[in-house]
Amino acid sequence: MIGYIGILAGVALLIYMAFHRVNVIVCTVICSIIVGVTNGLGVWGTFTDFYLPSAGKWLTDYFLMFVLSGVYARVLSNSGSAAAIAYKIVDIFGKKYVILAFTLLVILLTYGGVSGLVSIFLVWPIAVNLARESNKSKTLFFIMFFSDF
Repeated sequence: MIGYIGILAGVALLIYMAFHRVNVIVCTVICSIIVGVTNGLGVWGTFTDFYLPSAGKWLTDYFLMFVLSGVYARVLSNSGSAAAIAYKIVDIFGKKYVILAFTLLVILLTYGGVSGLVSIFLVWPIAVNLARESNKSKTLFFIMFFSDF
């Protein structure tokens, strides 16, 4: 029973710290230790036997994808392609329906086979230009991106 309470407490604390913008590494370490200790694994055992191998595997699996996606997003932004795409979206849909157009763009990318993690890097430079063109907050576009998942 205490193990289930520890899992719920760890998830609740993770959500709380994420909303308060605590560093993600600090959040995951603290919450995984809470879950491990409440399930009888101990602090050191949780950290060395479960957290570090899982974090290392995740890093080796996704590092290259994140780096190449970030480079491509920078090229898209610096070359002016993102601005051109944003201007065309505003021309087609108008400033009133920019958020609908952005949502459709994200849906087309994700359902077309582009990974959700990669599409963040692809769509963000376009979203920044769309926000600038339509006088809306960039945060609104970020929220709309995650509502599509």
